[in-house]
Amino acid sequence: MNRMKAVQKLLPIKLVLLAVLLLLGERGWPAEIGYRYVSQTMPLAQMQKSVEAVQLNQLPELGPPTAADLAETPDIKFTDRIRILADALGKNPVSLYNFVHDYIEMDIYFGSLKGADGCLQEARGNDFDQASLLIALLRYHGIPARYEFGTLRLTLEQAQELALTRVDLNIEDHDAINSSLSSLGIPAVMVLTGDNKPIWMLTDQCWVRAYVPSTNYRGHQGGDTASDWVYLYPALKRHEYIDPQVDLAGKVLFSPDDYFQNAPVDVPPVEYYRQKVFDYIAANNLPCPTLQAAMLQRNIIRDALEVLPVALPAQIVTGGQIQNPVTWSEIPAAFRHKLRIRGVYSEFGFEETDFQTTVSVPESYGKKIGRASCRERV
Repeated sequence: MNRMKAVQKLLPIKLVLLAVLLLLGERGWPAEIGYRYVSQTMPLAQMQKSVEAVQLNQLPELGPPTAADLAETPDIKFTDRIRILADALGKNPVSLYNFVHDYIEMDIYFGSLKGADGCLQEARGNDFDQASLLIALLRYHGIPARYEFGTLRLTLEQAQELALTRVDLNIEDHDAINSSLSSLGIPAVMVLTGDNKPIWMLTDQCWVRAYVPSTNYRGHQGGDTASDWVYLYPALKRHEYIDPQVDLAGKVLFSPDDYFQNAPVDVPPVEYYRQKVFDYIAANNLPCPTLQAAMLQRNIIRDALEVLPVALPAQIVTGGQIQNPVTWSEIPAAFRHKLRIRGVYSEFGFEETDFQTTVSVPESYGKKIGRASCRERV
């Protein structure tokens, strides 16, 4: 029995789940920052008039830690997975930072989507979710930590790493970098010189402030060294690339119609497509033993730091409509993805909303969604 026939045998009472990722504000950004970037480019002269890079010592001090800087939040849960990892890494802020920076890959989307546990499960996440993972590891060990959100001035090389693009910065159009970020909801603008050549990128990012020993052997516990709020930005990494052994681009396409008509009921789409690719490789006798060999491989360059960074790798900018960075013990709800669920009862051609609710995606990540009961109809 193919998948379509199996679907046709379902009961007339259907539960339709409509999952919608919701972020408030213009272009999918929270209202607090929706006004900042009305276009994707900014002349250098305009930036110099309204925006300036600031020294870290010019920003307001955070003050002493509070109980909220050690607490669990919707994005930070001390799950078994988090506890096991934190215990294995030990109470060493340097080891905790190195793990997130060196082993968790970057994803491109805006706001909190996976939370700390989801980011760890997938070994990838954006700036918010990597910050949540690092903060969860720190707080589990009793080390106060907060989120900080602001605007950074990135070099073109840094912007390319953040956007996960691979272009020749000397000869190619830089639109790919900007489009990769802005098209997926990252507030970003390219700063251009007088002859329209890109020089920097301004982008809103989330990083971590951790209250750790900050004088001798920065980040290492023990001794009588003073503690302070250091800057940690695990999401920005360097990569090395390995070209694919064969080029399969456009050779095997996925067809939903083909999948629903021909795939066995118990075979998910990814596995069905994977097998079609292997069938193509075998039929054409290609030297490609694994799918990975047919893809461009991007590997994180592991820095394995011995002490924590002395500062952010990019400059904070303020001025004009760009305000000083804001610091949170918990990510505001406006920056958190939400899932809207609507149950629809359908019978004899009529549909009626049975229930609807909205849940936080980071809190629900990896959990099953179901109903405790089903109403009867006469």
